[in-house]
Amino acid sequence: MACKLDALAYIVVQSTDLAKWTDYAEQILGASSATAPDGGLYLKLDDRDYRIAVVSGDEDRYLASGWQVADASALDEVRAALDAAGVAVESAPEAIVAARRMSGMISFTDPAGNRHEVGYGYTGGNQAFRSPIGVAGFVTGEMGMGHTVLPALPFDETFAFFTDVLGFGVSDEFDFQPGPDAPVVRIRFLHAGNPRHHSLALAEMPNPAGCVHAMVEVTSMTDVGKAHDRMQQ
Repeated sequence: MACKLDALAYIVVQSTDLAKWTDYAEQILGASSATAPDGGLYLKLDDRDYRIAVVSGDEDRYLASGWQVADASALDEVRAALDAAGVAVESAPEAIVAARRMSGMISFTDPAGNRHEVGYGYTGGNQAFRSPIGVAGFVTGEMGMGHTVLPALPFDETFAFFTDVLGFGVSDEFDFQPGPDAPVVRIRFLHAGNPRHHSLALAEMPNPAGCVHAMVEVTSMTDVGKAHDRMQQ
């Protein structure tokens, strides 16, 4: 079964301090930032208005993974698959659809409690990306913004949901033991409908922040090294 989701289009995070995110985006990541109409922050990685949306809130946490599909028909297919699996689906309010720069959008929660948004028809701008610190560019396009690794408890139910209901394929499997007496933690790397090795990974572990990590890809090894140096400094 082909994956019903094409790529990870964006992520949404919540922050108690937007200024810290501006500094991180521009001086560590190398993204550009702009104030969002709702007073939040847009972090730009390519010609889209943003790939990371930061909203103001009373705790620092990951809020949602935003997935893209080709068109309204593809979105209907996702909704039908979720309905058939007994998953509650919400039609996004117009204000959220506009903020996400989509033509139409739904949202749902996976068995582990992670929130997902699915939309089609990008409606935002197409301004060329220029890094404030000279990063050559980020790899996006058909492969989306990168990947996200989410906590997945219960693991088996969450893994089955993404593979059986949404059609994600398994790219890799990794099991590790954090300590000699600790239980083994399973991680499964899942690919969507694009060539990226994985757009989603599920980790058999809790995470109060709602995300284990998110990845963005640069176009050169040199920029990887420079980002590491900036992080260390």
